[in-house]
Amino acid sequence: MSLFAAERLRKTDAQVARETLVQVVRPGDILVVTRDAGVDATGVRARKSLLVDEARVLYTDKVLVIAGDGGRREVVAQAAGTRVVVVGRAAGASHFVGRTARVTIGRARITVVHPLPLPGNSWDAVQFLPDALVTREGGGGVRACGFKSGRFMCREEDWKDVGLRELPFDGTARTCIFAHPTSPGRLVIRLTAPARTAAFAVGGGIADQGADYPLGAPVTLRVIGGGAVLGEAVFGNVRGWRAEKVSLARPVEAGASVAFEVTAAGQDARHFCFTATGEGG
Repeated sequence: MSLFAAERLRKTDAQVARETLVQVVRPGDILVVTRDAGVDATGVRARKSLLVDEARVLYTDKVLVIAGDGGRREVVAQAAGTRVVVVGRAAGASHFVGRTARVTIGRARITVVHPLPLPGNSWDAVQFLPDALVTREGGGGVRACGFKSGRFMCREEDWKDVGLRELPFDGTARTCIFAHPTSPGRLVIRLTAPARTAAFAVGGGIADQGADYPLGAPVTLRVIGGGAVLGEAVFGNVRGWRAEKVSLARPVEAGASVAFEVTAAGQDARHFCFTATGEGG
Protein backbone atom coordinates (compact mmCIF):
# COMPACT_ATOMS: atom_id res chain seq x y z
CA MET A 1 0.00 0.00 0.00
CA SER A 2 1.39 3.41 -0.95
CA LEU A 3 1.83 6.16 1.61
CA PHE A 4 -0.84 8.16 -0.23
CA ALA A 5 -3.33 5.29 -0.03
CA ALA A 6 -2.51 4.71 3.63
CA GLU A 7 -3.07 8.40 4.36
CA ARG A 8 -6.45 8.31 2.62
CA LEU A 9 -7.42 5.20 4.59
CA ARG A 10 -6.45 6.85 7.90
CA LYS A 11 -8.51 9.94 7.12
CA THR A 12 -11.45 7.80 6.08
CA ASP A 13 -11.32 5.97 9.40
CA ALA A 14 -11.22 9.28 11.25
CA GLN A 15 -14.19 10.55 9.25
CA VAL A 16 -16.18 7.45 10.19
CA ALA A 17 -15.27 8.03 13.84
CA ARG A 18 -16.47 11.63 13.65
CA GLU A 19 -19.76 10.56 12.13
CA THR A 20 -20.17 8.01 14.90
CA LEU A 21 -19.63 10.69 17.55
CA VAL A 22 -22.32 12.87 16.01
CA GLN A 23 -24.76 9.97 16.21
CA VAL A 24 -24.07 8.86 19.78
CA VAL A 25 -23.41 12.07 21.74
CA ARG A 26 -26.39 13.29 23.74
CA PRO A 27 -26.96 16.27 26.04
CA GLY A 28 -25.32 15.68 29.41
CA ASP A 29 -22.89 13.04 28.11
CA ILE A 30 -19.29 12.79 29.25
CA LEU A 31 -16.60 12.27 26.61
CA VAL A 32 -13.69 10.44 28.23
CA VAL A 33 -10.58 10.72 26.05
CA THR A 34 -7.92 8.17 26.92
CA ARG A 35 -4.38 9.21 26.07
CA ASP A 36 -2.25 6.65 24.30
CA ALA A 37 1.27 6.50 22.91
CA GLY A 38 2.00 9.41 20.63
CA VAL A 39 -1.00 11.47 21.69
CA ASP A 40 -0.50 14.77 23.44
CA ALA A 41 -2.94 17.27 24.93
CA THR A 42 -2.28 20.98 25.20
CA GLY A 43 -4.26 24.10 25.93
CA VAL A 44 -5.64 26.38 28.59
CA ARG A 45 -8.64 26.41 30.89
CA ALA A 46 -11.32 27.79 28.59
CA ARG A 47 -10.28 25.85 25.51
CA LYS A 48 -8.28 22.64 25.54
CA SER A 49 -7.11 20.47 22.69
CA LEU A 50 -6.07 16.91 22.05
CA LEU A 51 -3.61 16.26 19.25
CA VAL A 52 -4.65 13.11 17.40
CA ASP A 53 -2.24 12.28 14.60
CA GLU A 54 -2.54 15.34 12.33
CA ALA A 55 -6.00 16.37 13.50
CA ARG A 56 -6.63 18.48 16.55
CA VAL A 57 -9.68 18.06 18.74
CA LEU A 58 -10.69 21.38 20.31
CA TYR A 59 -13.33 21.43 22.97
CA THR A 60 -15.13 23.73 25.36
CA ASP A 61 -17.95 22.90 27.73
CA LYS A 62 -20.49 22.35 24.99
CA VAL A 63 -18.76 21.91 21.65
CA LEU A 64 -16.28 19.32 20.37
CA VAL A 65 -14.54 20.27 17.13
CA ILE A 66 -12.04 18.46 14.95
CA ALA A 67 -9.65 20.63 12.95
CA GLY A 68 -8.22 18.85 9.92
CA ASP A 69 -6.22 19.83 6.83
CA GLY A 70 -5.83 23.52 6.09
CA GLY A 71 -7.36 24.51 9.41
CA ARG A 72 -10.81 23.36 8.26
CA ARG A 73 -12.94 22.65 11.32
CA GLU A 74 -15.89 20.35 11.63
CA VAL A 75 -18.23 20.37 14.61
CA VAL A 76 -18.73 16.74 15.59
CA ALA A 77 -20.66 17.15 18.80
CA GLN A 78 -22.73 20.02 20.05
CA ALA A 79 -24.87 18.95 22.95
CA ALA A 80 -25.72 21.10 25.96
CA GLY A 81 -23.89 19.95 29.06
CA THR A 82 -21.41 17.71 27.25
CA ARG A 83 -18.22 17.37 29.29
CA VAL A 84 -14.78 16.27 28.07
CA VAL A 85 -12.40 14.57 30.49
CA VAL A 86 -8.91 13.54 29.36
CA VAL A 87 -7.51 10.74 31.49
CA GLY A 88 -4.41 8.60 31.70
CA ARG A 89 -4.17 5.40 29.74
CA ALA A 90 -4.94 3.13 32.67
CA ALA A 91 -7.82 5.10 34.16
CA GLY A 92 -10.19 4.91 31.20
CA ALA A 93 -13.85 5.58 31.92
CA SER A 94 -14.11 3.26 34.91
CA HIS A 95 -15.03 6.10 37.28
CA PHE A 96 -18.27 6.93 35.49
CA VAL A 97 -21.40 4.83 35.86
CA GLY A 98 -23.69 4.53 32.86
CA ARG A 99 -24.04 3.08 29.39
CA THR A 100 -21.05 3.67 27.11
CA ALA A 101 -20.15 3.82 23.43
CA ARG A 102 -16.55 3.73 22.25
CA VAL A 103 -15.02 5.57 19.30
CA THR A 104 -11.39 5.54 18.10
CA ILE A 105 -9.81 8.49 16.30
CA GLY A 106 -6.19 7.92 15.36
CA ARG A 107 -4.49 6.64 18.49
CA ALA A 108 -6.96 8.26 20.86
CA ARG A 109 -9.86 6.32 22.31
CA ILE A 110 -13.02 8.24 23.18
CA THR A 111 -15.63 6.67 25.44
CA VAL A 112 -19.00 8.38 25.30
CA VAL A 113 -20.70 7.87 28.66
CA HIS A 114 -24.44 8.30 29.05
CA PRO A 115 -24.23 8.71 32.84
CA LEU A 116 -26.87 7.55 35.26
CA PRO A 117 -28.36 10.62 36.95
CA LEU A 118 -27.13 11.38 40.45
CA PRO A 119 -29.85 11.83 43.05
CA GLY A 120 -31.21 15.33 43.66
CA ASN A 121 -28.75 18.13 42.86
CA SER A 122 -25.68 15.94 43.30
CA TRP A 123 -22.61 16.51 41.13
CA ASP A 124 -19.30 14.74 40.65
CA ALA A 125 -16.10 16.78 41.04
CA VAL A 126 -14.30 14.47 38.59
CA GLN A 127 -16.68 15.51 35.82
CA PHE A 128 -15.73 19.17 36.28
CA LEU A 129 -12.00 18.65 36.81
CA PRO A 130 -10.96 19.85 33.31
CA ASP A 131 -12.32 23.31 34.15
CA ALA A 132 -10.52 23.58 37.48
CA LEU A 133 -7.92 26.13 38.49
CA VAL A 134 -5.09 24.23 40.19
CA THR A 135 -2.34 25.94 42.18
CA ARG A 136 0.46 24.98 44.54
CA GLU A 137 0.86 27.66 47.17
CA GLY A 138 3.56 28.20 49.77
CA GLY A 139 7.20 29.08 50.13
CA GLY A 140 6.43 32.70 49.37
CA GLY A 141 4.65 32.16 46.08
CA VAL A 142 1.78 30.70 44.08
CA ARG A 143 2.44 28.39 41.15
CA ALA A 144 -0.40 27.79 38.70
CA CYS A 145 -0.53 24.31 37.20
CA GLY A 146 -1.12 24.41 33.45
CA PHE A 147 -3.31 21.84 31.73
CA LYS A 148 -1.27 19.62 29.43
CA SER A 149 -1.34 15.98 28.35
CA GLY A 150 -4.63 15.44 30.12
CA ARG A 151 -3.46 16.63 33.53
CA PHE A 152 -2.48 19.74 35.46
CA MET A 153 1.31 19.91 35.38
CA CYS A 154 2.71 21.75 38.37
CA ARG A 155 6.46 21.23 38.00
CA GLU A 156 9.01 18.96 36.40
CA GLU A 157 8.30 16.03 38.72
CA ASP A 158 5.24 14.07 37.58
CA TRP A 159 4.29 13.26 41.18
CA LYS A 160 3.26 16.91 41.51
CA ASP A 161 0.79 16.66 38.61
CA VAL A 162 -2.94 16.62 39.31
CA GLY A 163 -5.40 14.50 37.34
CA LEU A 164 -7.27 11.23 37.09
CA ARG A 165 -5.30 8.09 37.85
CA GLU A 166 -6.08 4.48 38.56
CA LEU A 167 -4.26 3.39 41.73
CA PRO A 168 -4.38 0.41 44.13
CA PHE A 169 -5.86 0.79 47.60
CA ASP A 170 -5.24 -2.35 49.62
CA GLY A 171 -4.99 -4.16 46.32
CA THR A 172 -8.23 -2.79 44.83
CA ALA A 173 -7.88 -0.41 41.87
CA ARG A 174 -9.82 2.86 41.95
CA THR A 175 -9.98 5.81 39.58
CA CYS A 176 -9.68 9.10 41.46
CA ILE A 177 -8.16 12.59 41.47
CA PHE A 178 -4.45 12.23 42.20
CA ALA A 179 -3.46 15.12 44.48
CA HIS A 180 -0.03 14.63 46.08
CA PRO A 181 0.58 17.31 48.75
CA THR A 182 3.82 19.22 49.11
CA SER A 183 5.30 20.40 52.38
CA PRO A 184 5.52 23.18 53.27
CA GLY A 185 2.61 24.57 51.33
CA ARG A 186 -0.76 23.47 50.04
CA LEU A 187 -2.33 22.13 46.86
CA VAL A 188 -5.60 23.86 45.90
CA ILE A 189 -8.13 22.66 43.31
CA ARG A 190 -10.76 25.35 42.63
CA LEU A 191 -14.06 24.56 40.92
CA THR A 192 -17.33 26.35 40.28
CA ALA A 193 -20.19 24.57 42.03
CA PRO A 194 -22.85 23.71 39.42
CA ALA A 195 -25.54 23.32 42.10
CA ARG A 196 -26.20 24.36 45.69
CA THR A 197 -24.02 22.12 47.86
CA ALA A 198 -24.44 21.41 51.56
CA ALA A 199 -22.13 18.39 51.86
CA PHE A 200 -19.65 16.24 49.99
CA ALA A 201 -19.57 12.47 49.90
CA VAL A 202 -15.81 12.06 49.95
CA GLY A 203 -13.76 8.98 49.23
CA GLY A 204 -10.01 8.86 49.47
CA GLY A 205 -6.84 7.32 50.72
CA ILE A 206 -3.12 6.95 50.23
CA ALA A 207 -2.25 4.48 47.50
CA ASP A 208 -0.52 1.28 48.57
CA GLN A 209 3.00 2.34 47.61
CA GLY A 210 2.71 5.41 49.84
CA ALA A 211 0.78 3.75 52.66
CA ASP A 212 3.57 1.20 53.03
CA TYR A 213 6.02 3.98 53.88
CA PRO A 214 6.25 3.76 57.70
CA LEU A 215 6.99 7.45 58.34
CA GLY A 216 4.21 8.86 56.17
CA ALA A 217 2.22 11.81 57.53
CA PRO A 218 -1.59 12.00 57.49
CA VAL A 219 -3.16 13.94 54.61
CA THR A 220 -5.86 16.55 55.25
CA LEU A 221 -8.50 17.36 52.64
CA ARG A 222 -10.35 20.62 53.34
CA VAL A 223 -13.34 22.13 51.56
CA ILE A 224 -13.03 25.91 51.27
CA GLY A 225 -15.68 28.41 50.25
CA GLY A 226 -15.81 32.19 50.65
CA GLY A 227 -12.30 32.17 52.10
CA ALA A 228 -13.28 29.92 55.02
CA VAL A 229 -12.81 26.24 55.80
CA LEU A 230 -16.26 24.65 55.53
CA GLY A 231 -15.30 21.05 56.32
CA GLU A 232 -12.45 18.58 56.30
CA ALA A 233 -11.46 14.93 56.32
CA VAL A 234 -8.14 13.47 57.50
CA PHE A 235 -6.65 10.34 55.93
CA GLY A 236 -4.08 8.43 57.96
CA ASN A 237 -1.09 6.47 56.72
CA VAL A 238 -2.96 3.19 56.31
CA ARG A 239 -3.86 0.99 53.37
CA GLY A 240 -7.35 1.06 51.97
CA TRP A 241 -10.03 3.43 50.70
CA ARG A 242 -12.23 5.35 53.15
CA ALA A 243 -15.57 7.00 52.44
CA GLU A 244 -17.21 9.61 54.63
CA LYS A 245 -19.67 12.48 54.41
CA VAL A 246 -18.27 15.96 54.97
CA SER A 247 -21.08 18.32 56.00
CA LEU A 248 -20.31 21.96 55.25
CA ALA A 249 -20.51 24.71 57.87
CA ARG A 250 -22.64 26.61 55.37
CA PRO A 251 -23.86 25.71 51.87
CA VAL A 252 -22.00 26.71 48.73
CA GLU A 253 -24.43 28.30 46.31
CA ALA A 254 -24.65 27.37 42.64
CA GLY A 255 -22.12 29.36 40.61
CA ALA A 256 -19.90 30.07 43.62
CA SER A 257 -16.29 28.99 43.90
CA VAL A 258 -15.48 25.92 45.98
CA ALA A 259 -11.98 24.62 46.58
CA PHE A 260 -10.37 21.39 47.76
CA GLU A 261 -7.18 22.01 49.72
CA VAL A 262 -4.71 19.15 50.25
CA THR A 263 -1.98 19.41 52.89
CA ALA A 264 0.36 17.19 54.90
CA ALA A 265 3.05 17.80 57.52
CA GLY A 266 5.49 15.82 55.37
CA GLN A 267 5.37 15.15 51.64
CA ASP A 268 7.31 11.88 51.40
CA ALA A 269 5.32 9.15 49.62
CA ARG A 270 1.97 10.93 50.09
CA HIS A 271 0.27 9.37 47.04
CA PHE A 272 -3.12 10.79 47.96
CA CYS A 273 -6.14 10.35 45.70
CA PHE A 274 -9.78 11.28 46.24
CA THR A 275 -13.26 11.62 44.83
CA ALA A 276 -15.98 14.06 45.91
CA THR A 277 -19.68 14.14 45.12
CA GLY A 278 -21.49 17.34 46.02
CA GLU A 279 -24.90 16.93 47.62
CA GLY A 280 -27.63 19.56 47.69
CA GLY A 281 -29.43 20.77 50.75
